[in-house]
Amino acid sequence: VLDLQLLYTPLEANQFLSVIGDVGRQRYLGLLLTIDLVFPAAYALLLSLLLIRVDPKQQRSRLLWLPLAAAALDWAENFGLVALLVTFHAEVPSNVALFTMGCTLAKWMIVTVSLIALLVGLLRTRN
Repeated sequence: VLDLQLLYTPLEANQFLSVIGDVGRQRYLGLLLTIDLVFPAAYALLLSLLLIRVDPKQQRSRLLWLPLAAAALDWAENFGLVALLVTFHAEVPSNVALFTMGCTLAKWMIVTVSLIALLVGLLRTRN
């Protein structure tokens, strides 16, 4: 699925959506409009709570905004993917595909930074 790939071109997005066919596009759309609406909030809340747990002083830290930013980017990515799926005919609009890919890349970068911050917090509590 496109939201698990870090980088893809509009052509690659088009090829993927063509290959999965009408049934695959409908299932992907269903996934985006159900589970993938709740999942970003769940992981943002979990990461934020874990960051507070490993370092209670971080309650006012800017690091706590990282998981929330990742969730917002995830929802923006989902919006772009829904637009691609709903408007799919034979060619994916380049600007929408690039926007969506940018959101995907930024989301994964922020999730990675959040996980690194969590790991650093865990290592600090052990010392």
